[in-house]
Amino acid sequence: MRPNHVVQQLIEQFKLVTRNKKYRFTLDVDVRKKTQEKPLQRTAEKTVYAAEWLIDVIGPPIVLVEIHSAKPMFSFSGMDSHPNVVEMYGLVDRHRSDSSVSVMLVQQAANQHDLRNFILTRSRFPHEGVLCEIFRQIAVGMIFLIENGIIHGDLACRNILVYRFNEYEPRQNLVKINKFGFKRSLSVRYAAPEIQLCNSRDLYSEESDVYSMGVLMWQVYSKGAEPWSYIVDDTQVRQQVIDGKQLAKPDTCDAAMWSIISKCMFSSAEHRPTFRGLQYSLESRRQTNLLVMKAEDIPNTLRDASIDLSGQNDDTANGYIAPCRVYIKSDIGYFSSSGIDIESRRTCYGTKRKHPSL
Repeated sequence: MRPNHVVQQLIEQFKLVTRNKKYRFTLDVDVRKKTQEKPLQRTAEKTVYAAEWLIDVIGPPIVLVEIHSAKPMFSFSGMDSHPNVVEMYGLVDRHRSDSSVSVMLVQQAANQHDLRNFILTRSRFPHEGVLCEIFRQIAVGMIFLIENGIIHGDLACRNILVYRFNEYEPRQNLVKINKFGFKRSLSVRYAAPEIQLCNSRDLYSEESDVYSMGVLMWQVYSKGAEPWSYIVDDTQVRQQVIDGKQLAKPDTCDAAMWSIISKCMFSSAEHRPTFRGLQYSLESRRQTNLLVMKAEDIPNTLRDASIDLSGQNDDTANGYIAPCRVYIKSDIGYFSSSGIDIESRRTCYGTKRKHPSL
């Protein structure tokens, strides 16, 4: 382990080198694919290779990402890093003999699941408090990109990487936005109506990314299902979206959360929230769900509970509810977050009586 001041010095040296190179690297001169290794991932859209630096300073772990039939919609200009955005270090220039039309870039190494595959492989669906935190982090990352003049253009679950997951502590989760700022072929099932009408680079905007964010949240609540999965033909899907049809509310999504999601998918771009507005809405929902945990474990940890501020006078686990106190409402009754001890939570829940003085 290196001391912190040494690590910081190495980081600054690396940043200086990348700035001097203007965020453009030459394949097999500055960076190279690791020899005799198959691609880490290969899809119709991209190929990811394990890679290593050849420059004189010690750089962070990296991969080379080859994006097929895509071109960047922004310039690398020393953009600061952000905890919810996968770091991209620059573009890679290949040999002149290479006639490929694809784009290759150097990216922070990330071997994590994308959000869709993560949801598909979960045996238990994450709680809304955790989902609100994940969505909030995506919104915050998108605000960062927009402030740096970058439109994602293909915001979807497959382009969100899950770095850390904790089903009981929402703030311990970490996701990062990946594959941003590249013009690709139209993703019909995720794109906004204005993009469906004319897939022009000039029409991609914060508003179109917000629409895709709505579809992303829908897909999470739909447990990874493909949008419009009951329609096979993309042309029919495109017409549905242009006609103003919306995806249906998933059974796992409550009315309050659906109100947030459906606003993102408004047909009229000017009526959608900004990512800043979405961030505020999600933070409000997250606060509501901070004490929401698993109901079956309530006697020990109060998981799956939710805050109730009504100050009612009956139906409590401990016999009564006093006004002006925060209560935790669960499937098995009300609990005061400050006035009930662990033992009474274990033995008295489920009773319905009033305090004699009330």
